[in-house]
Amino acid sequence: MDSFWNQVVRTVVVGAERQPVSEALLAALGMEADDDAARTVLVALPAAYLLQKAAAPLGLAVPATVPDCPPDARPLCPPLAVQPLLVMVLHGAHPAVLPEFFRLLNARGCRLPPELLPPLLEFLVQKKMISPAAKTALGPLGWWLAAQNPAWAGFLKKQNTASEAPENNWAARISELAREATDLESPESPLVKLLLEAEHLWPQPVLYSILEYPLHSGAARQWSPPKHMRALLQRAALWCRPADALSYGPPAHEWPYAWHNELVQFHSTVKFRQRLWEIFRFGIP
Repeated sequence: MDSFWNQVVRTVVVGAERQPVSEALLAALGMEADDDAARTVLVALPAAYLLQKAAAPLGLAVPATVPDCPPDARPLCPPLAVQPLLVMVLHGAHPAVLPEFFRLLNARGCRLPPELLPPLLEFLVQKKMISPAAKTALGPLGWWLAAQNPAWAGFLKKQNTASEAPENNWAARISELAREATDLESPESPLVKLLLEAEHLWPQPVLYSILEYPLHSGAARQWSPPKHMRALLQRAALWCRPADALSYGPPAHEWPYAWHNELVQFHSTVKFRQRLWEIFRFGIP
């Protein structure tokens, strides 16, 4: 093909009268000679160029080998348990409950539907949410998929999750600190700091002391909730036992008006968690 291309180029340079397009080249291009030799070469030029490019040898590249995905023997998560995951990941409701979803899923020994893993990985990366339970829940397929995407793989490798102190030690420490009734007043108190950091279920008395705070504090009736109390209520919604919270509580009208929005959000999260507990305790065979 190079000789044909070179012939056309020479024809263009020296002129069709001195170097007409050969019959062999016209046959190769599937063309017929025109009465006007100049017109023939103009028509042949683009066709010859395309044919010459198509005939050029392709660069040889060794395709990257993708290892096979390891098998996952865990049973597939039932559709009933997928519903809250869709609410959190696709609709952005109660995303803070996602770590607990993973813990419950792992406790039941289930795996997630494969089609949900890509949006879940993207959600975890965007929200920068990862935990030991999430890493386990992703399973072999989730990690295999993450390895194919540099953004996902890089994020998961960077996340080092610290191990928590044993829950029995944490509960004893909480009980010791909670003896002082004024420990909730200051954001710098050891009790407040411990409640905001540790990830264990709260003892019932500690939860009730949080819920009763706006009823007994004179300042609470005059001002909006302090920043650390908002944080404690949000934390309590995630780490209380749902039954403890839903079976207790003063009538809504007894709470100071400025605290009502916090109470609504608290109960909304707790009810969502209660539904999770019901699904994973009774809804999965």
